[in-house]
Amino acid sequence: MGGYPDKLRDVAAAKLEEGTAEVKRIAAEGYQAVTEAARQASREGTLTDKVREVVRSAAESTENAVRQRLANSKQSREEGAGQKPRAGKPKKPRRP
Repeated sequence: MGGYPDKLRDVAAAKLEEGTAEVKRIAAEGYQAVTEAARQASREGTLTDKVREVVRSAAESTENAVRQRLANSKQSREEGAGQKPRAGKPKKPRRP
């Protein structure tokens, strides 16, 4: 099989690392938003109002990050679809 399994494993590991980094970034943004809301809660409005706003903001940020990630993933697949097939033996058809 050559280096294909190794390459596949490397690509999967890289994607996992990217996803993990993205989750950490989103969690950090959520933490910062909660910290800021707690700081501002003493100044104006109720804590309930602030928590509601933080949750809404965190959900919106998460949704935007996920949508962006999916759009980038789709774009990468579409760009890869236009590439020439690689040289070598053609794949054997699978038997049912």
